[in-house]
Amino acid sequence: MYFIDIKGLKKDIVEKKFEEKDRFIYILLYIGLSALFMELLTSLPNDEVLTSYDYASSVIYVLLTFVGTYFIYKANGGNEGEDFAGKYFSITWVMSWRVILISIPMLIVFFFISSFQEFSPTVENIILLLWSIGIDFFIYFLSYKAVLEIRGQE
Repeated sequence: MYFIDIKGLKKDIVEKKFEEKDRFIYILLYIGLSALFMELLTSLPNDEVLTSYDYASSVIYVLLTFVGTYFIYKANGGNEGEDFAGKYFSITWVMSWRVILISIPMLIVFFFISSFQEFSPTVENIILLLWSIGIDFFIYFLSYKAVLEIRGQE
């Protein structure tokens, strides 16, 4: 199983070394962890009223998920493509780890700066919303590119 090595994953897919059990592991982890985190987020006690930023974030996340998945499907060849699910779950898994690991230092810098420079709640919400959108966008964009590269080599 790969966590950040996209070259190794793409090589295994191209060389047909990516087996059904490998697909199952990626799909299980992807769906299982997604369900876990969604459940944790909705179960946390929260006395705050949801804001327009919360709603905007949810709408954008859902749209990015649908649009990103559609573009990856098309990059894989659409209906004529092969093993969409295996590529989708494994590649987005690896790209998610890569993007998250790169973005964590940016988030730490933001919180460090905000400890000295107080931002208004509106500005802080906008910055965090844009950061979250950027992460999701880059995960889908990089996954799309990887699927295109694989399709070109198959």
